[in-house]
Amino acid sequence: MQRFAELMERELKSRGHHVRLIRPAPRFNRSGASPEGRAKWLGYLDKFVLFPPLLKRVARRFDVVHICDHSNAPYIHSLKSQPHVITCHDVLAIRSALGQIKENSTSWTGKMLQRIILTGLDKSAHVACVSINTRDELLGISKLKSENAVVIYNSINYPYAKMSREEAIERLYSATKDIDIEGLMSSLFIIHVGGNQWYKNRMGVLRIYRELCDIRSETSLPRLVMAGKAFDEEMRQFIRQHHLEEQVVEVENCSNEDLRAFYSLARVMLFPSLAEGFGWPVIEAQICGCPVLTSDFAPLTEIGGDVAIYCDPRSENEMAQRLNVLLDESEELHSARVRGGIDNARRFLPQEMVTSYLDLYQSAIKRRSTQK
Repeated sequence: MQRFAELMERELKSRGHHVRLIRPAPRFNRSGASPEGRAKWLGYLDKFVLFPPLLKRVARRFDVVHICDHSNAPYIHSLKSQPHVITCHDVLAIRSALGQIKENSTSWTGKMLQRIILTGLDKSAHVACVSINTRDELLGISKLKSENAVVIYNSINYPYAKMSREEAIERLYSATKDIDIEGLMSSLFIIHVGGNQWYKNRMGVLRIYRELCDIRSETSLPRLVMAGKAFDEEMRQFIRQHHLEEQVVEVENCSNEDLRAFYSLARVMLFPSLAEGFGWPVIEAQICGCPVLTSDFAPLTEIGGDVAIYCDPRSENEMAQRLNVLLDESEELHSARVRGGIDNARRFLPQEMVTSYLDLYQSAIKRRSTQK
């Protein structure tokens, strides 16, 4: 969400608009500790007690306020007389709090917070949803009128592009000291990108890879690069149990340029997510020339276009079989898939997204002026 807000700030300023990006300052939670326990409650004080009066004062100097993260929807109570727009990136946490997602239980306080967020969304006149699926889900759980929710697809939020093999290898040699790049480059490899949230399905990735080990010979088995947060103990135990220490490569805190290099060199991006609001890694991989195997439901089918390969993420053997086919397809077919992915990802360049938001800002301003 922070990267999205920074992209909007940069693009709007490049078009000559006066923009100020403001966030809650860590005053109570000065330690910057992760949002757990006492630090979480101190962070709530910063966010919901100290910040709204500042927002209200600053907002008076601007034509419109864009709340770039729907979890900040309660701020509309500070913007009653101010034109505003909210971007809704997903409703996974809200649906979890409502008991609609059994895989992700929510605490009592979490349910209360999500109820407050949903109330804020209910009262907004202009909500931009990042996919058709997110809009449909939001309308299904909220009191929001359909005319108050539009779809504005996210754009690629970093200038990803395909690197030459030589440039990408040089980049990884210089940037990733703890990884055997020479060994990795000696054969094909698969990449997965994601954190440890339940819906990123990282254990599913490992199980799919384990199925692939049974399909392919040891000499033709590609390695698996997993970029994102550090592995949790369940993942480490699975890797040890199945003797995958040499095959699975853990990449923590991967920079954008390193990730661009990995995407540019990987044969396939495996993304068996269980739920998404949009699915940035799909188009990041595609724009870098990496074919994508992902889940067979919206919004991933919206974002990946006709060129991505779709499969049931819970059918791990079927996923592994499809992955095996992708690894062995001819260079001619692989090159066509690369070109198609790049063409599809170009639908999500920033210019169109920003133009759509400017139109929505004008609608918010016009609506407010007619209500005076």
